[in-house]
Amino acid sequence: MRRHLRINYLLIVLLALAVAVGGSVGAYYLSDRLAFSAVWYGSGTEEDPYRLYDDSQILNLQELSSSPAAAQYTAGKYFVLKNNVTLSAAAKETRYGFQGILDGGGHTVTLGKGAMFYRLSGEAVVKNLTVKFNLTAKPSNAEVCALARSVTQKATIENCVAEGVLNIELSTKYNQWLLPVQLYCAPFAVVNHGQIRGCTFRGQIRTEGTSLRTLCMRQYIGGIAASGLGTIDSCEVYADIDVIPDGYVTQISGISPACTATDCRYIGNLTCRMDPSGKYSSMAIARSIVYGLGPSVQNGYFEGDIIQPPIVTDAGFMIAGDGSTYEFRGRFLRASSDGTTEEIPHA
Repeated sequence: MRRHLRINYLLIVLLALAVAVGGSVGAYYLSDRLAFSAVWYGSGTEEDPYRLYDDSQILNLQELSSSPAAAQYTAGKYFVLKNNVTLSAAAKETRYGFQGILDGGGHTVTLGKGAMFYRLSGEAVVKNLTVKFNLTAKPSNAEVCALARSVTQKATIENCVAEGVLNIELSTKYNQWLLPVQLYCAPFAVVNHGQIRGCTFRGQIRTEGTSLRTLCMRQYIGGIAASGLGTIDSCEVYADIDVIPDGYVTQISGISPACTATDCRYIGNLTCRMDPSGKYSSMAIARSIVYGLGPSVQNGYFEGDIIQPPIVTDAGFMIAGDGSTYEFRGRFLRASSDGTTEEIPHA
């Protein structure tokens, strides 16, 4: 009996040393049972979810979701956030992803440097969560989304709120190999066959700096999501989007420049500007496509102004693509070189 007790005490001491030396994010490599008992409370079931109380536990979940063990330790597991949390680190780039069910419980995660998750995959769900941020797209993080970089497969973001500012920094848009980057910028995610529903963005998307170098390969900028082939349902945006297109192909939208949107609302102004000092700015403007809502919209609503730069025609500026249904309460304006605007007719 005493021998068994000594062995149990030894296991506890070894576990404590492992967590102290390697950090809590390394604990999950020990075993399924020891890992979560070391850093989280609960059993991961719907009735008894893992309970997250502080930033170290969220960072641990981030690390786990970016590892080859992501499916083993998150798929089908339930997590609930119990406090407001501030995160100092962004999720790591990965081909893996969080696959569990995270209920924010109405709490707020304030982001310091980037997305809470890099990828949501499988049948992941993130719900009832608010994220706050002030993030900037630079060469090292040209995929700037606050909640997740990518929502794939059957993953879902629902009933979440994004509040803050997304900045697009043009003057430093090369990556480490000095190549022009593809830029994705949206409050929630790039949606690749996943879905976003019942979510709200309040804030601003804006350009900082000047386009002095060369064109980005592509820019995708959206008030809910950027690019992808997923679906967006019952989402709302209360924000201004004020950007300088800088991509060989640039697509900008109040909701999403690619996803199918149903029952979505945009309230705010959408401004597309030209950088007079930028060598390629006029070329980028000419290749831009600007949607007030998106390319495929059903029962949409847009309230506000769409402001075009002086050199472009109306063809690249529209509320939604062919076959869409929506209500438009606003104006199309063209800015002149002296900064004034005039209203222009638009079909």
